[in-house]
Amino acid sequence: MFSPEEWQIQSGQILAKIRCPVLIQPGSLLRGSVFFYHSMDGPIIPTSVACAVYSGSTIVNATPVISPRILQLTSINVGAFTFEYQVPTNAASGLYTIVFSGTYNASAIQIVFPVRLLSS
Repeated sequence: MFSPEEWQIQSGQILAKIRCPVLIQPGSLLRGSVFFYHSMDGPIIPTSVACAVYSGSTIVNATPVISPRILQLTSINVGAFTFEYQVPTNAASGLYTIVFSGTYNASAIQIVFPVRLLSS
């Protein structure tokens, strides 16, 4: 696995700070985290937070390859979550899209970012 990359993605008033490798190899453990921050409310904990991994760049009407379990990092109000996914050794190389979703104040949140699976 390669060093994690860090970047920020905006979804409405929600800023997500992502930490996740963008290049991975078959058989490696993909581990990532996301921190949710609202422009007016500060750190938030969205409800119904989920993570899904899709093959390719299209997620509309697509079925996820996997929906890794997501864990809240602490019980205090910091909005930090993490996920892990053991990439199969026979996984096809190419682009995969990771999607974090949830709800905050009755508004849907969707944070989308790509990772590339290198050939072995």
